[in-house]
Amino acid sequence: MREGNIAPRGSALYNAVGGRYKELVKTLLEHGADPNAVVESCGNVIGGAKDEIRELILSYGAYEDPDHGYSRFSDACRLGDTAAVREMIEEFPKLGRNQGELESAACAGQKEVVTVFMDMNPDLWQQVSIHRGEPELLRWMLNQGMNPNMMDWKGETPIHRAARRDEPGSLHVLLECGGRTDMIEGFDESTPLGLAAREGHDTTAHILLDEGADPNLAGADWARPLAWAQRREHWEIVNLLKENGV
Repeated sequence: MREGNIAPRGSALYNAVGGRYKELVKTLLEHGADPNAVVESCGNVIGGAKDEIRELILSYGAYEDPDHGYSRFSDACRLGDTAAVREMIEEFPKLGRNQGELESAACAGQKEVVTVFMDMNPDLWQQVSIHRGEPELLRWMLNQGMNPNMMDWKGETPIHRAARRDEPGSLHVLLECGGRTDMIEGFDESTPLGLAAREGHDTTAHILLDEGADPNLAGADWARPLAWAQRREHWEIVNLLKENGV
């Protein structure tokens, strides 16, 4: 049985670099791993890279001065500095596929920055799975072709993440634009409702049930919504699930 999230953003690449697994590092970068991710207390990826692996990571847009470079790009995305965003993506093309910063721009309502990302990488709509953002901007992105059901490396869809993080505004938009409630992610064997039950998010659980989420669906018995809610002692959700056919 798995409890919670033990693979934070960036840790896979960080550990691959630390182990000097060049082919694994290359594979992770090719599939969108962020070369500038800060991994909790561990530090950054480039700090542990040497020789060929360091050159490989730099070619994917890692900053040699991570604190300065990452802050510059992050701030430009968040604050709507489209000229700086465009300039930095031109210099380091892989930054244009940094889903974290694209999501940061979306959360800040920076439509022009989002447009820069998409103009410079037109296929990005089919490769990103953002779960949050200013609601109208998120709806616009979904209408442009972003897939509300695309899975990430954990098998989570945007709706899984919105449910886990208790973001009902984003959840409503994702559901309106075709998001599914019946997909089971690969790490916790859970549906979005299962993750909402695990975290004790009453409002999110209500929304998902109102949208027809199956209260009994899971990839394993221990991952059913009721099992999560009982184990975590979220009694309001236990009662809600029982009222809805569990």
